[in-house]
Amino acid sequence: MEKSEILNVLVDQYRDIDTGELWQRQVDLSAHLNNREVSVITGVRRSGKSSLLSLIAAHLGSKESILYLNFEDIRLVSFELADFQKALDAWLELKPSTPERIFFFYDEIQAVDGWQRWIAQLAKKRHYKVFITGSNSKLLSGELASLLTGRHLPLTLYPFSFGEVAHNLLKHGRESLNSQTTVNPTLWFDSEFRTEVRRILLRYMEYGGFPRVLLGQEKRLLSSYFTDIVLKDIVVRHGVRNERALLELGSILMADATKLMNKSRLASAVGLKDAETVNSYLHYFTETYLGFDVKGYSHSKQTALRSQSKFYAVDHALASFVGGTVSPNVGATLENMVYIELLRRRYAPSYWRSKEGHEVDFIIKQGRRISHAIQVSASLAHQETRDREVRALRAAATEIRPEKLLIITLDSTVYTDVNDISVISFEEWAMSGFGGE
Repeated sequence: MEKSEILNVLVDQYRDIDTGELWQRQVDLSAHLNNREVSVITGVRRSGKSSLLSLIAAHLGSKESILYLNFEDIRLVSFELADFQKALDAWLELKPSTPERIFFFYDEIQAVDGWQRWIAQLAKKRHYKVFITGSNSKLLSGELASLLTGRHLPLTLYPFSFGEVAHNLLKHGRESLNSQTTVNPTLWFDSEFRTEVRRILLRYMEYGGFPRVLLGQEKRLLSSYFTDIVLKDIVVRHGVRNERALLELGSILMADATKLMNKSRLASAVGLKDAETVNSYLHYFTETYLGFDVKGYSHSKQTALRSQSKFYAVDHALASFVGGTVSPNVGATLENMVYIELLRRRYAPSYWRSKEGHEVDFIIKQGRRISHAIQVSASLAHQETRDREVRALRAAATEIRPEKLLIITLDSTVYTDVNDISVISFEEWAMSGFGGE
């Protein structure tokens, strides 16, 4: 590209950095601002990565030292490796003097072939700080991983969590809420507060956490998000020929999110030759953060790898809309919400089944210890439901010995803690930190 073309894009995109009033995210930005390491921000498309860069700009206090390029701009379609230096030269020519420190914001950088070498070069400079974003979990694999060993900070950004939504909508006028998404425990005794939070929860359960969908209450966008990710990030990147089967498989997985998968039946349902192709497509969905393939827990790694998988969507409203669910299953929606929240907290949940067939929704392992066994239940109003959840947790306590047993529900007031089993409402768990701690 000509330097003059790049300069026009730089000037135009500079205006896109919005340092005004932005929704806060549950991210420790200081950890990314107070060091030289390359910050690598990945996550599903439309989850707010560009807005996070604007939040970072706001924390810097000025945009003057920021070089920003968003590679989704069609004018940058022919941008090549050599053009990075042209962009820096053009940007410096705009400045009356060279800033003491330069912040590079490269949005959706994976669109440029060979970008890893440029980033590795910038990382060597003491007065440079680099932020890159991408919509693929493999952004840090391969060449960049070896070039930046020990010199990068990874950050996965998901659509808005319920805690983030609630805090941003409630923070005005409530001094008991702070930016770290913690809540003064006494607020849960305030019926007005609980009513406000439940109203927000119902909205969140319907519209999910994608910013434009939630704020605009426009669920139709979810269909275009899904199609764009499948066609642009999977079909093009991996050269998938059977687009129809890929889209159909994605729709079925979304409709059956949280359920055990039979990959042979899935292959037959969408016209694929075998379960291995389904595995490949599942890997693509995970790679682009559309959803996650979850295995069962076992002391034996081989047994765990052979276990049936469950699929969880990156966003429960996306799963419902793309899956064509007319009347969403509240229990499945809540379970999906809990799973993604656990991912946000950097856990790697698995499910567990006892020898007798009792099932626990999530097992959390930290190092060698099993810290939590978690059941998710929309309602505990019926004795049969309560007994089933308790039996499963008791079985887990006997066989795999988790340190804590927890039930997350929408109606914790119906059923209080029982001996060593903690019961907590989803709202309180999501807004107050990891349940029971």
